[in-house]
Amino acid sequence: MVAMKNKDVETIDGFSVGESIRMWRKSRGLLQKQLAAAAGMEVAQVWAIESNRNSPSVRTLSRLASALRISTIELLSPPPLEGAAPVAGPGRNLPAHIEKLDAIPIMRPDDKAKHLPKREMERMEKAIVAAANAEAGQQADLPTILPLTFPIIVSEGGAEQLAHFLRAYLDVGSAIIHDVFILFECHGIRILANDRLPKDIPAITFYSRLRRDYTIFLSSALDKFEHRRQFIFLTEIGRAFLFAAHNFDPVDDSEKSTRFAQHFAATFLMPASAVRTAVYSLRVKPDDWTFELLLRLKERFGVSAQAFNTRLRELGLITIAKSDEYKARIMSHYGADFDEPMPDGSIPQNRAGDLLSLSRQ
Repeated sequence: MVAMKNKDVETIDGFSVGESIRMWRKSRGLLQKQLAAAAGMEVAQVWAIESNRNSPSVRTLSRLASALRISTIELLSPPPLEGAAPVAGPGRNLPAHIEKLDAIPIMRPDDKAKHLPKREMERMEKAIVAAANAEAGQQADLPTILPLTFPIIVSEGGAEQLAHFLRAYLDVGSAIIHDVFILFECHGIRILANDRLPKDIPAITFYSRLRRDYTIFLSSALDKFEHRRQFIFLTEIGRAFLFAAHNFDPVDDSEKSTRFAQHFAATFLMPASAVRTAVYSLRVKPDDWTFELLLRLKERFGVSAQAFNTRLRELGLITIAKSDEYKARIMSHYGADFDEPMPDGSIPQNRAGDLLSLSRQ
């Protein structure tokens, strides 16, 4: 393969670099804005490269190749057929049937007691292989196409920035999302159930460098607690971004990383603007809350009562005294039933019902 200059644009075997990038992007079924977000670039930059107005640097080529889940060498050659069906898997050389994958857990437990037995780890790796082969057989094989190059600041502010950026990338704005699983499955996150995870390990995430995709195992015990299941799933998404920012090397689990992932999950599920809009539309002052109203609104956001109570407190929408009172009630309920407290089903599920619940103490 010989590269040569032609009007200041590199060409390879008759194809410009920009043309190859465009063909690879289309083979992945991606829009320019999606590739740009995944590579941490501006849409205008991708457009300029694909239209041969700019020649990409080696670093830019590496970022684009990573975003497309191929090697830089592959990026410099066009896909086998332009206009063909989207490429299955992260590279053209991937075998049709996979026998073994390089799946690695993305977090290193801080407590030795949380290390899963080798037999269980091997069992999960086999489950990933089986799922990958089933997807390939159905031509539903999709690498993770999230913008993993987003710079991470491990703080509450950094978690909020990531949640805001990711919502913008997914084109959901500040809308309430009732099924985060479908949203992320459509972007190449594989979600599997595991009935053997211990109670203190509700989820575990693996990454495959070969396929460049994530698999998240969720404990089957969470099936009965949908709100908690969504929150834990999103904490794993937060951890996935931490892992990517750590050069795709396992990250030491810590109190700081846990706080980051949990705050990301909370702000992704409950954007400040959406929570404020819901509260202000009812003209609820910080000391006006009733427990019934808190339960009704948390259902709208698909989160647990305590997560919503904490978010209201963070945003200054509820007094500390009310928040503490409701936290005690919620924790008492969790201790008795280990289930989610639910609002009164006899009240109409609309704004008038919310207003009615304000009058109930």
